[in-house]
Amino acid sequence: MRNLLIKRFFIRALSAAVLLAAVSGPVRAGPPVDINTAGLEELQTLPGIGPALARRIIEDREANGPFREPGDLSRVFGIGEGRYRQLQDLITAGQAGAPVRRADAGDRVNLNTATQSELETLPGIGPALARRIIDYREQEGGFKNTEDLVQVYGIGPKTYESLENRVTVYREALEEVVAPPRSHPPPSGPRDLKCWRCGHTFRVEESVTSGTCPACGAPWRAR
Repeated sequence: MRNLLIKRFFIRALSAAVLLAAVSGPVRAGPPVDINTAGLEELQTLPGIGPALARRIIEDREANGPFREPGDLSRVFGIGEGRYRQLQDLITAGQAGAPVRRADAGDRVNLNTATQSELETLPGIGPALARRIIDYREQEGGFKNTEDLVQVYGIGPKTYESLENRVTVYREALEEVVAPPRSHPPPSGPRDLKCWRCGHTFRVEESVTSGTCPACGAPWRAR
């Protein structure tokens, strides 16, 4: 009888341990997860973070800018203080809390010429947002100013605030090749234009005011 009671006790204890593991999720080993750069799969290695919560974390940082400290994660719907305490030793907020250096124009990322990988070096900009930035400039013929970034889906005022001193729109539109100043109007006829994206120079007739670059296919509109 005593052996039977002991056996039942161990069975119950084992069942409780299995249930606790199922609720808490797997124990994560390895370096802390950077909540400002981690993708869906990496976020899901955290206990209690499934696909839906991982997606909310990414959407929050895209809409509101990078998390300045790990505690900011509790602002995400579904996290809260309780779940954050479970995660606080397993996450980091990367370099978001470091002071931001005011970049010179030459150091900034050019929204009109940057590649996908260059755009992804910006804080809070992952592959999806970088692709949307490129799609926007191709559809609109380039960014006219940096404030146009908020027209890109997923970039809100807070994200723009974190990017404002990291981006530029230098040579944002198609440029006409600069000629020496003239004291009289230039003669009518074909003109040489330079592509805002690839820098290729090509000739168009005077009456043509829009089209695509023959080298890279970028859309353009004459000023």
